[in-house]
Amino acid sequence: MASNEGVINVDDQQDVGVQVPGEVDIEKKIKQDLSYGPLNGSIFHMLKAQHKSECTHCKKVLACGTKGNGTSSLLSHLVDSCRRSPGYEGKDKDAKKQTKLSFKSEGTEVGGPLAKHSFSQEKCRLALGKMCIKDNRPYIIVDDEGFKEFVWELNLEFQMTSRWTAARDCIEIYEQEAKKVKEMLKGQTVRLTIDTWSSV
Repeated sequence: MASNEGVINVDDQQDVGVQVPGEVDIEKKIKQDLSYGPLNGSIFHMLKAQHKSECTHCKKVLACGTKGNGTSSLLSHLVDSCRRSPGYEGKDKDAKKQTKLSFKSEGTEVGGPLAKHSFSQEKCRLALGKMCIKDNRPYIIVDDEGFKEFVWELNLEFQMTSRWTAARDCIEIYEQEAKKVKEMLKGQTVRLTIDTWSSV
């Protein structure tokens, strides 16, 4: 009796993952690329010998598995395009770009002129450094649990810095302000007076 070992019976209606010699196992590669965060568990069905894959969330067919189309198109589809995907970030990206209007407080006053506002990690770091300088706070405040919780409630997007980074930011703020003062005083005459007193 002839052995059927090594013979693959391929039905046209079935999804198969046949690996061509010399090529990467694309199904394994897809699983590796999608194995993190909210994309974990996302599945693509490989279509027979077409180098294409079907998204299980929205049934869209995407090219993959060739040198021109790796698995990055699948990942970007899940993150940017597929609204049913658990890792979809399209709405979040739009929300991050959108500016918001708020009343800017000046000093201790609540309220003030209307100003537009959008999140920026760099601006937040700068504001944290200015807070340490103006309010005479130690850099270690960024390690306090209460402060971390407060900042987390204010904005989830802010990546908390270390005290060393806060110290570097304060030095950078000082250097920028010193440069502004030098520019302002360039070509100007400065007179210094000293009040002295002596006991007789």
